[in-house]
Formats: sequence, C-alpha cells, structure tokens
Amino acid sequence: MAEHEYRPGFVTWSGLFTVWLTAAVLSFASLRDLAASCRVSTELAPLLPVVIDVGAAVATRAWLSRRANPDAERFARWLTWTLLALTVALNAAHQGMVANGVTPPWQVAVVVGAIPPVVVGSTVHLAVLLGRAPVRVTSEEKRGVTVPAAPIRQQPTVAPTTPRVKPVSLPL
Repeated sequence: MAEHEYRPGFVTWSGLFTVWLTAAVLSFASLRDLAASCRVSTELAPLLPVVIDVGAAVATRAWLSRRANPDAERFARWLTWTLLALTVALNAAHQGMVANGVTPPWQVAVVVGAIPPVVVGSTVHLAVLLGRAPVRVTSEEKRGVTVPAAPIRQQPTVAPTTPRVKPVSLPL
C-alpha cells in the first residue's frame, strides 16, 4: 500500500484565501481609519496597515521558510508575533474608540507615528540577518563538548636591523 502525502485541495486553498482576504480587508480598513483619525494624511493613512500587516507576512515567511540561519529565524519569529500583537491591539483600540465616539488621544498618535521607523529598522535588521550564511555547528558543540583550540606557536622575536647603505658616487 503506497503512502500518500497530504496536499490541501482546491476547497481548502479557496477557504484559506477567502478567510485571509476578508480578515486583511477588515484589518486594513481599521488601521487606515485609525491612522486618519490620528491626522495622518488621507494619501498616507493606507500605508499604516501595509507596514504592519505586510511586515508580519514577510517576517512569518522568513521564520517558517526553514531556509534562514537560526538568528534570522529567531528574529523573524519575534517580529512576526510583535507585529501581529500590534495589529490586534490597534484594531481593538480603534474599534473601542469609534464605538464610544472617542477621538484618539495624543498617546495613540505617538504610537501610530512611531510604528513606521521601528518597522523600517526591524526590516533592515531582518534583511541583514537573512543575508548571513548559516553558522555551522560541529557535533561536539551540539553535545556540549569543549574542544581545546590548537596552541599558538610564538615566533622568535628578532630585533629589527637597519640595512647598511653603501655610498654611491655618481659621475658629474
């Protein structure tokens, strides 16, 4: 009897896409409206959800790809959960303020304004980590065995000598 590898079918992929798309649209609208209510211009307000949600998607891909070095995977995992928590918190805060007719206080505007530069720095950091080659770990290091380094041979020290220069006479 042959084993069959499970592959999601059309219905599963269609369902995943539909759930993702509708959730992304709702989150996008909430974060865009939050940015606008914090007086971010109407042209730039749609960029806030892009920064947060696309940042989370890219970090998730880097984390789960199994092609990155351990430092990059660790940072990508942290960035994924941080951006997901941020989008949940901001969506909830926005809905709560709208439901109660509250204008976002200045502290919320400060948070909204701080997100883009923090994500820029985090994205650059992740890119640098992803560009590093994986660190090779020896089997001794995995077991916790310390391997002594080879002794360093010291070269004998020789006092520098000044070369003797012979006078040269040039014909005139």
